[in-house]
Amino acid sequence: MKLKDVEQDPETHLPGPRLTYAVDDEGKYKTVESVGNSLGTLSVKMMQHHINDEVEVAAERVRLGKESPLAFFMALHIMDCGLLSQYVGIAGWRIKRHLKPSVFGKLKPDVLQRYADFFGVTLEEFIHPRLNRKYFLLGKKDNENGY
Repeated sequence: MKLKDVEQDPETHLPGPRLTYAVDDEGKYKTVESVGNSLGTLSVKMMQHHINDEVEVAAERVRLGKESPLAFFMALHIMDCGLLSQYVGIAGWRIKRHLKPSVFGKLKPDVLQRYADFFGVTLEEFIHPRLNRKYFLLGKKDNENGY
């Protein structure tokens, strides 16, 4: 792509300028700032759809009683056991156990509160999350429940 052809579409702009490569008049590659382009926006939208699909799968597993609400919040925040472990200070193997509904139901309130605080929801919202898709689409925020 030539320097003059670098797309500058503020309608598709994500926060911060993006660097891209283009060829100048001498045929040399140069870095050029772009305020947005349809390809970058398309890739972000595809990623958001993929994440939303993962969250929907997790929500369905919680609805069916196959996993605890912790699985939903982990999917919603794009986390695995190792990453969550680093943030909340609970061993990864324990977090993996907490994904089981039978174990989750026996957790002490202080452990549940630790998770709720980390995910920015009330204890009640953590234990009984709203699993309706309209509440967890990326880019949408429900001020009533915070996630």
